[in-house]
Amino acid sequence: MVLLYAVGASLWILLSDRALEWLVQDPAQVALTNTLKGWAFVALTSLLLHALLHRFTPGARSGGPPAPGRWGLMFVLLTMWLGAGAIGFDIARKLASGEGWEIARSGAGPGPSAWLVLLAVLTLLATSAGFVIWRQRQALEVARGVQRAQAERLRTNELLAAIADSSDDAIFAKDLEGRYTLFNRAASRFVGQPAEAVLGQDDRAIFPVDQAEQLIAIGRAVIANRHAQTQEEELDTPEGTRVFLATKAPLHDAQGRIIGLYGISRDITRDKLAEEALRLSERRFQDIVAASADWIWELDARGRFTYASESLHELLGYAPEEILGKTPFDLMPPEEAKRIGARLLALDARHVAFRDLQHISLHRDGSQRHVSTSGMPIRDGADRLLGYRGLDRDITERAQAEAELRASEALFRSLFDKAPVSILVHDRESGEVIDANRQAIAAYGYASLEELRSCDFMDEPPYGFEDAVRLIRQAAAGGQQHFEWKNRDRFGTIFWEEVWLNRLVLNGIERVMAIGVDITERKAAEEGQRHQAEELTRRFAELKRFNRATVDRELAMIELKRRINALSLELGREAPYPLSFLNDPDGA
Repeated sequence: MVLLYAVGASLWILLSDRALEWLVQDPAQVALTNTLKGWAFVALTSLLLHALLHRFTPGARSGGPPAPGRWGLMFVLLTMWLGAGAIGFDIARKLASGEGWEIARSGAGPGPSAWLVLLAVLTLLATSAGFVIWRQRQALEVARGVQRAQAERLRTNELLAAIADSSDDAIFAKDLEGRYTLFNRAASRFVGQPAEAVLGQDDRAIFPVDQAEQLIAIGRAVIANRHAQTQEEELDTPEGTRVFLATKAPLHDAQGRIIGLYGISRDITRDKLAEEALRLSERRFQDIVAASADWIWELDARGRFTYASESLHELLGYAPEEILGKTPFDLMPPEEAKRIGARLLALDARHVAFRDLQHISLHRDGSQRHVSTSGMPIRDGADRLLGYRGLDRDITERAQAEAELRASEALFRSLFDKAPVSILVHDRESGEVIDANRQAIAAYGYASLEELRSCDFMDEPPYGFEDAVRLIRQAAAGGQQHFEWKNRDRFGTIFWEEVWLNRLVLNGIERVMAIGVDITERKAAEEGQRHQAEELTRRFAELKRFNRATVDRELAMIELKRRINALSLELGREAPYPLSFLNDPDGA
């Protein structure tokens, strides 16, 4: 800038002084022309200095001093044209008076080179004026552009500030010393301090020392490495310890120089807790899968295995990887696959879960396994079916036990219906008749179980309904009951049964079974024997009383005979009655 200014000023002085010597000799004209020349020099060098400042200084390009106004431009142009006009007027005056021609004829005045210099000066002045006008208009346009850019930048900054304050993430900026230059509302909320209290401070004013030093070190590393960095930060806040996902990057100015850093921190505490809960849930699921004896599997939308737990080997003898890509029907007998396939097709059409679907699968050794399958559909976010997930449970032993139980129940039913004794099945709490065999129905004079259940066949206490329920509940509690019971059939005829009450599990439900043997004839015989015994007892009592009376008379006679014998002996006579047996202990 200085060099250009010096060159321009030197050329002006050199050329203008030489031109003035050639054109003007009158001292008064010389003084006036020098004054105008000085004004023109100031104007042109000022414009040159302004153009150089505007060209080479960043402040001028980005919003420095505004270009000269319209009146300044008019003043400069007027000064230049006045100087040129004065010089031209002086030359014209000399030519008109003949002074100039005389000087030219005498050879003392300016030659052709002087006129060329004058023409060059005038051309320079006109060109300079045009250049100044062009530069001034360009400067005005630049100034207006700068103003528009400043306004747009202001609107952009306001928009960015509004966006930052509206964000739920903490948005901040720091200078090279680590001091905060931007702190949005979310960041203020996280640290519990207003932005005014944080701006100009570093992390030591917000967080504990160890956490602050860690954040400062991260910031320095970001600036030193010149690239963005993302990491999780665990910080103490007024709301407790929180986890943030922070992204930090260098902050550049318009020339690309690093002037600090900016960052965005998102509170991911809930996400971390959810991740931890998910991790624990997955771990729990894996532990359950590993410990479960059930085979856990997953199918894709085509019904092919995509996952199988290790329990498959215990159930069917296969390694999990051996069945991947196969379907469940590949593990079934053909007829079973056809039967189960129809049921699964109906379930799959409705995309519903199913439970305890029992079927037969083939073990690797060719043996059959009874399996209970439960599954539920897997859907994506658009509720489209992706497959099924479920488990298979080995119920072979249960199926065999159920088969044996059914056979046992069939045998029981056969014996139940054909038994020559009465059998009743009662509810363990209410005493209601649930079932009865043909013998029992006939014993009470009914034709069907429904008639028997709808009628009251109990007698009066102690053979009433409440007495029967009490005995049934005692048997249900585990104590077998054995007793004789008086019944009444539909015609009012009394009959007796010897009854055994026992607890019974029938179809998985606890009942009480009553077995009754008709003892009516025995009771009648017992009744006759009782009457006979009573008669014999009565007669024995009478005989006893008669015998007692006979003995008493005999004893009185013996006593009388004893006295007679004693009196006879006193009279010196022989005892008339032999009573020696009275002294025999064996005969006493």
